Amino acid sequence: MATDPKSAGSEGDAPAPAMPPTRRRRGPWWLARLVAGLAVVAVIAGGYALAPETHEATPTPTTGSAPTGPVPVVGADDRPYVPVRAEWDHRPSPPVDPGVLADLRFTDVTEAAGLDAPRLGRAPVSNEDMTGGAAVGDYDDDGDLDLYLTRLGLPNALYRNDGDGTFTDVAAAAGVEGLEPKVGYAGALFFDVEGDGDLDLLVTTAGTTRNLLYVNDGSGRFTEEAERRGLRWPATTAATGGSNTFSAAAADWDHDGDLDLAVLDWYTAPLGAFLAGEVDGYSEAAEAERDGSMCERAQVVADAGYPIPEGPEAPAAPRTKLFANDGGGTFEEVTADLGVDPRSMSGYSATFTDVDRDGWVDLLVAGDFCTSALFHNDQGRAFSDRTDEAGLGTDENGMGQVVEDLDGDGLFDVVVTGISFPSSEGPCNEVITVGCSGNRVYLANGDGTFRDATDQLGVRDAFWAWGATAQDFSNLGGRDLVVTAGWLDSDRNTAQDLQGEANPISRRSANSPSRYWRSVPSGPWPEVADQVGITDRGNGKALVAFDYDRDGDLDLLKVNTETAPVLYRNDSPGEHRRWLGIRLEDPTGRNRWGVGSRVSVATDQDATPTAEVRAGGSFQSGDPAEIHVGLGSARATEALVWWPGSAGPERFPIGRDGTVLTLVRGEGAGP
Repeated sequence: MATDPKSAGSEGDAPAPAMPPTRRRRGPWWLARLVAGLAVVAVIAGGYALAPETHEATPTPTTGSAPTGPVPVVGADDRPYVPVRAEWDHRPSPPVDPGVLADLRFTDVTEAAGLDAPRLGRAPVSNEDMTGGAAVGDYDDDGDLDLYLTRLGLPNALYRNDGDGTFTDVAAAAGVEGLEPKVGYAGALFFDVEGDGDLDLLVTTAGTTRNLLYVNDGSGRFTEEAERRGLRWPATTAATGGSNTFSAAAADWDHDGDLDLAVLDWYTAPLGAFLAGEVDGYSEAAEAERDGSMCERAQVVADAGYPIPEGPEAPAAPRTKLFANDGGGTFEEVTADLGVDPRSMSGYSATFTDVDRDGWVDLLVAGDFCTSALFHNDQGRAFSDRTDEAGLGTDENGMGQVVEDLDGDGLFDVVVTGISFPSSEGPCNEVITVGCSGNRVYLANGDGTFRDATDQLGVRDAFWAWGATAQDFSNLGGRDLVVTAGWLDSDRNTAQDLQGEANPISRRSANSPSRYWRSVPSGPWPEVADQVGITDRGNGKALVAFDYDRDGDLDLLKVNTETAPVLYRNDSPGEHRRWLGIRLEDPTGRNRWGVGSRVSVATDQDATPTAEVRAGGSFQSGDPAEIHVGLGSARATEALVWWPGSAGPERFPIGRDGTVLTLVRGEGAGP
């Protein structure tokens, strides 16, 4: 996201560790919140930050999924906080032939499902305006998918799936409401920490509280054990802007049988020091790049090795960390040992995937300010930056990320969401923090490299985009792409702010529509969100596809920052559309859910759908550790599973579809 000095400075912690420069073109940067020429920069505690302040929006009613009635403000005064709604004229997509939609339709069932509780108990401050997380997983192992939602000023929610289309919040009984609800939380992730088969829960923060690790005791009760298990970050304070650890992902990157962990930080200090002229050593030519483009400035900082001020004015250390699991659920930080410089990224989303099919999961990072990256896994010993060689990283404001097979060739493609404004107000006017070139789609070539197909598919423009998902919502064999969008600046969020002539970026970024691109065999994918019922205009962040009602098609959850989430039930017809769900079970080690496994489903037709089981998702999202395969009229005949570290696939005969199967390692044929 292109905002914010509020998190760009000192947290009152130890200075960033000295690390060798990495060889890459992109670098991170601190920024002032320069919106249409307005900048606010403060130097606090010797670092770069804008001190959070209690701030309320003018009470202007919203529509859509906003809670009915005012939401009480915590820690400000007794006036209600009701988020303002921006009204601006986006260009509606032209209607498409109904035959392209194939009767695809979504229905908002948020209230009926019991998910319409408000997300906010107070007004967001600082980078809390970028929060809205969700994790989906079967924490109680009863076969259906449960839901965890992060909140701000209110306790977090753990919604147990009741199996009848409704959810019940059991967070208090389960012990996962959060330690400091008044501060608030950001992202969430279900994964099995100690390998006992129960899903545990990681919760990240954008505030002044710490990240949490809730360990599941197997009965649906959790105990917070982050620090005891080695997941430690420097303390934060209100005066320094808090934490920006938005997203996380887990995988067995070293093939020792357990799940290791990556947590990303939106770190902006090195470029901030450069722009503010607070570090020495830049050449005269480099100094001239302060007037260059966003990526040119980032390049200068990267080439210089990400210098930051030393001594009392040193900003806080970056909070991006890689943690190795010792096999029993205790972690050791190994970021520097693996050759990753956390100063090199303003990370928003992380995905582990085997890019080059060498049997080792690599790390893809969607990063703001030209810092998206591919870190290649060198057989568990190190991660090396292969961004340029792979043809990735051309996005400017990487925020959300999707890794799926978009074109049906069995290879995993990459989508990175960004910022653009296809509105009647004219083209996006670039400012220092906004690149405006929108999303990217990188199609895999099969050799670890990618080609840009953004305009080929016609999916560049999605406003101020965040979370994304690419799934087969029609069960016809093709993956559609859905992107959620919207950002309401917590510092400039009154009706007067949004209507001001000098504030077009903030006005356009708030209450952006979601985008739904329908996959077609050739030519640009048509955008059909309004036609299929995806109409909510809340400021969306997390986006997760999952079959909440187990009727065989994927539903869609959108999490908004200021208003209640939206659950869209998929009401597409099921006749003549076969499907198959697959869970994995690996009893041979501590990766019991088979995270990192690649699965292909052979059919009696040409199609061979392929997916990976992952612990992670798009921006502040945790997808369920299972895959969904749409078959159309085809019949599944065999599932091929490449388990982490295996020499080849294990083959499982498929005798039926229309159900969720559990495939157990060792019960098939082959490795």
